[in-house]
Amino acid sequence: MQEQVLSQNANEGKKPIEDDNEYLQKIKENSEKAEYLFGEYLNKIEIPFFRVDQKINSKCDVFFKKDIKRPDYIIQTKNDYFYIDVKQRSTTKYDKSNEKRFTLDRKNILGLFYFQEEFHQKVWLAYIDDLEKTNFYFVSISKVYEYYNNIINTIVGDNYFDRFTEIYDDFFSKGTENSLLIYIPERLFYNQLSFDKGFYKDSDKDFYKDEVEYHKSIWEKDITKMIDNIYWELQKYYKN
Repeated sequence: MQEQVLSQNANEGKKPIEDDNEYLQKIKENSEKAEYLFGEYLNKIEIPFFRVDQKINSKCDVFFKKDIKRPDYIIQTKNDYFYIDVKQRSTTKYDKSNEKRFTLDRKNILGLFYFQEEFHQKVWLAYIDDLEKTNFYFVSISKVYEYYNNIINTIVGDNYFDRFTEIYDDFFSKGTENSLLIYIPERLFYNQLSFDKGFYKDSDKDFYKDEVEYHKSIWEKDITKMIDNIYWELQKYYKN
């Protein structure tokens, strides 16, 4: 099946990655490879699709204004269409159990959720587990948004961030939690996709209490790094 590229006006609100930044360039290359491999995967399982043009000059002001992120693919199954955004799963193991998680930041979560709400279309994420293979995991943006809200609302509600505001009040008043990654567990994901069935594999539920503690343990290090970076920038400013 031949790939079709659908040009669509949109914006993701990020500057192009600089070629001289080796680390970011590698991320860009891996992201592009993941998207390409997803097309191969769809062809293999014989699912029709369009690939959305992601070039910066194909994006319109409406997406800028509403902070909407466009997905990478539109696929068709027997019963419905889905909009798919492709991601690469992190290889980092975040806790003592050596569990790998699927990471996504607030901007991506909300941008894709806003797309779904604005156009009344079903948006899903497809994470590739290994760039040398074509094994994908799938989750709806609705499920990720629900997970995100449960984590953030519980953490904000128990005043977790209060002790950090004492260190640098202005910085944290802007919403530090918005800059932190959400670590999504595998149990929320489906691992199969077919034209006849769509996405399939049941997910577990009712585990947010443990998930909140998990995020706190990870964020301790991230917040400390943020604070260190702020102090370093302030010192440079006052020296000048």
